[in-house]
Amino acid sequence: MLEIKRMIAMAAAALAVLSLVFFISSVQDKNSVPDDFMDVEIGKEIDASSEVLDVTRIPWTEESIDGSTFDEGKVFRYAISSLAGTFDPAFTNTEAEDTIVYHIYEGLYRTVDGELVPAGATSVDISEDGLTYTFHLNEKARWSDGRKVTAKDYAYGIRRHMNPVLASPTAYLGDVVKNGAAVRKGDLALSELGVRAEGDYTLVITLEHPAEYFLYLLQTGAFCPVRSDYVEIYGESYCSSSGHQVYNGPFSIRSIAEKMIVLERNPNYWDASNVKLDRVVIHTAIDGDAATRLYHEGKLDYADLPYSSANTDNNAIFYMDGAVDYVVPNFDNRFLANKNLRMAISYAIDRNSLSGISGNEAFLRFVPSYVLGVDGGTYGRLFPYDAVPASGDEEIAKNYLQAALSELGCRAKDISLRAVTVDNGLCQAEALMFIEQVTRVLGININLITAPYSVRNAIMIPHSEEFDLLFTGWMPDYPDALSFLEPFVSDGSMNFSNYSSYEYDNWIAKSGLLFGEERQAALFEAEKTLLDDGAVFAFKVRSGQYLLGPEFTHLSSYWVGHSLEYIFADKEE
Repeated sequence: MLEIKRMIAMAAAALAVLSLVFFISSVQDKNSVPDDFMDVEIGKEIDASSEVLDVTRIPWTEESIDGSTFDEGKVFRYAISSLAGTFDPAFTNTEAEDTIVYHIYEGLYRTVDGELVPAGATSVDISEDGLTYTFHLNEKARWSDGRKVTAKDYAYGIRRHMNPVLASPTAYLGDVVKNGAAVRKGDLALSELGVRAEGDYTLVITLEHPAEYFLYLLQTGAFCPVRSDYVEIYGESYCSSSGHQVYNGPFSIRSIAEKMIVLERNPNYWDASNVKLDRVVIHTAIDGDAATRLYHEGKLDYADLPYSSANTDNNAIFYMDGAVDYVVPNFDNRFLANKNLRMAISYAIDRNSLSGISGNEAFLRFVPSYVLGVDGGTYGRLFPYDAVPASGDEEIAKNYLQAALSELGCRAKDISLRAVTVDNGLCQAEALMFIEQVTRVLGININLITAPYSVRNAIMIPHSEEFDLLFTGWMPDYPDALSFLEPFVSDGSMNFSNYSSYEYDNWIAKSGLLFGEERQAALFEAEKTLLDDGAVFAFKVRSGQYLLGPEFTHLSSYWVGHSLEYIFADKEE
């Protein structure tokens, strides 16, 4: 998932703000929730009449919060650096949002300490050809209002997520379902999607092609159940307040405010007896330094250490975040459309120094080596690969530059690019070092523009004219190489760099027809194509350290989709 993971094309107000950013070269974070989605016309060939879907949505509404009761019982308190803009499982678009939704909804499967286990389902039958999954649902599962969770709820949620009217930024995750891509693009009716309920407790999902990673996808919001009656009642305000949605996960939202989100244990959750926390208090828009200070003051129970404090606290716990940090060139820019210039930039980067700012090691490819391989192995063990030297190579970079200038018919100083990053300390430090390295070696001009997360995220749309180079990151939705590579297909909704390669698309498509090591080999060819084209400049796999109150147990981090797992966390009293 983009950092991320997952932007939308209709953030008009945020784009207006960004124009101001470009005019003054910097902005202040107003801590405002970005404008949400505008109406999208639906084609006549799309049959949406059988399901009531919210075509337009409004941001959540701030609610009053009584903090006097937050300390009652077992409470876990942590902070996130950004605002959480939505709690709708079809629209969560950042690591923080995904983590919250992971705890208030429950898909057919979930991970516990990294292990995939049944949740909304109790078991699954998979056909010999790997195309048909028949899920037997957990008959104990209940919504927070006590109503049973049925196969119809899952079918409705999946279809809603794929409906082109809704324009979910993560709808591409459903392309693996039979006719998924055609439904998402509006070429087929929703009724053609390979999902059906057979009675209350049997859900059948047919795939477009075999997918060895499919069960891992089922923990994402894309495959969560949704109650159609709540969508019908609340329409555009569905999920806009704690009472405008219903929950089937271990927690429910008690209240929402700009600076605080409060979750409380869902007493109707089927496994509620094993959920020990009474409440989770999430403070928003707090940076790493402030969170660390609040932890030491006893006001937070968990805090990510900022990069400036890494390796300075003996009580810190190391974890693998799983996100890849990188820079993408906008292929719509006439200079960056030149492959030789892109390769010049890639070889000009000293990834050792760049990744070292945050205490990470240089990353020399795009798919991390530790993602799942075959037979219990890893992708990297099968396919070791370094695309570029860790410290760069100035001579090769300048050779590529001379070839680019000859093809472009210009001088190095004629090339001027706009680089956009978010306005926090680490991101700015990395962007400044990247720019210093590239401009020093190549002699081109790069201007840095900083913006709040909401503004940066709003421009991450196909054919955006608001950036030439963009600093971002990607956390996978499932632990497979395809989760990193899927966003770069030519017609992908997440392909905001506008990269288009027949060879790349062909390798991705071919991987869907293969199994085991042959499939992994096709994905490796796609990764090499991406890097050989200079389509992305990755420089680190994100890791970090956190502080946790010693009274807490069974809290874990995970490197796929969500950052924290506190479903079964406990607090010793």
